[in-house]
Amino acid sequence: MLAQTFYVSKSTFAPHNVADKDILHQADQNNPKLELTGCLFRASNLYAQILEGPVQSIETMMRAIRLDARHYDILEWPMTETSERAFPEWSMGYAKKEIADAELAAFGHAQPRQISEIAEVLRNVFEAGYKT
Repeated sequence: MLAQTFYVSKSTFAPHNVADKDILHQADQNNPKLELTGCLFRASNLYAQILEGPVQSIETMMRAIRLDARHYDILEWPMTETSERAFPEWSMGYAKKEIADAELAAFGHAQPRQISEIAEVLRNVFEAGYKT
């Protein structure tokens, strides 16, 4: 079964530093093996990430994410089943710019009903000039 999950967390590091590069390097190595795709959005002190793939792979990755000291105060949405990936072309896309701080922060205050809605918003933000 193909599924998606989403979380928002607070970073222990300033944006766009070696910690972010390490996260992306690990994702490039691990995600293809686990059949995971997704996108990591980075704003001032926040991470927002969508992961998609097999349920067991998402559960494995989320266990590791929960133990990762590079962030804290993780707010997770329940995993949902999906028929297609929102970010099929990326083992882990990365978006970084301050223009989306408000959009990312808003996810920490009110949970949208479906991860598919979140994916659409984040993809639109990304495609509107949020690329690295």
